[in-house]
Amino acid sequence: TFNLSFSKYIGKNVTLSDDGEYYCGEYISGRYYSGIFEGSFYKSDGIYFKVDNQMIKMDVSTKITFNE
Repeated sequence: TFNLSFSKYIGKNVTLSDDGEYYCGEYISGRYYSGIFEGSFYKSDGIYFKVDNQMIKMDVSTKITFNE
């Protein structure tokens, strides 16, 4: 893995969220994470943000907000 260009935000509070959506007629609820940003990483299956020691996979619909 390697760190991406979000490194200047390490140590700041970040909020990650995805809206809910319907998939094949079934509703999938949205995701919401908030905590201290610890870095962004590329893995073979996508880009991840590490928040409060938890690896969270990014999606095209993920909203990223840094609270400075």
